[in-house]
Amino acid sequence: PNPDDKERVQPLLDALKYNKGRLAILAGVLGPFTAATMLMGLEEMSLGFYTDPELVTDLIQEGEKFSTKAGLHLLAAGADAIIISDDLGYANSLFASPEIMREYALPPIRRMVETFRSVGAKVILHCDGNLNKILDDVARLGISGLHPIERKADMNLKQIKQKYGKLICPIGNVNSSSTLPYGTKEEIEAEVKECLADAAQDGGYIIASDHSLSQGIPVENVFHMHEAVM
Repeated sequence: PNPDDKERVQPLLDALKYNKGRLAILAGVLGPFTAATMLMGLEEMSLGFYTDPELVTDLIQEGEKFSTKAGLHLLAAGADAIIISDDLGYANSLFASPEIMREYALPPIRRMVETFRSVGAKVILHCDGNLNKILDDVARLGISGLHPIERKADMNLKQIKQKYGKLICPIGNVNSSSTLPYGTKEEIEAEVKECLADAAQDGGYIIASDHSLSQGIPVENVFHMHEAVM
């Protein structure tokens, strides 16, 4: 893979061509911890923290270098902000202990954020799962926003806004596992109102799905969510 490949920037250029001035255009790069996980497999990587930490560190740093370079190209091409996608947890826990996350996962994200911010960019971290044990650390990475505040992973939007609202903008929390795919119009509206009541006062909250808009979510329910917000 080549972070300098001009084809990597083309989808962003297309988005800018058709939406500039209408929407904020965000570009995404893969987080270094996730990249290493994909290369090694989570089980092998988990063993590697103890049997071959230098290899794990090297792989994470290679992912960091690649995504940093790719992200800088995207910003130079006109992206309004960068999203680093680096999932660190399951619905009920982190992939590894908080100590391992603080040693291996968070420092490279912090370095990437510092580099992107040095050229004037805002940075959003997309990180699924239950981050409660490292949320203090995550909120102080220098990111502008945290997505998706996953409801089924016990990520409490109201508490996060109250505790970290001066540091980060929470993004998400509308349940994409149950409410959006299976809920009625009234249930979607009720959850939207709950999210807005929990986090929208005084600004600093972006309402969104608590994961993505997957193929399992009926298009009309996406519009129901949007209408309820408006």
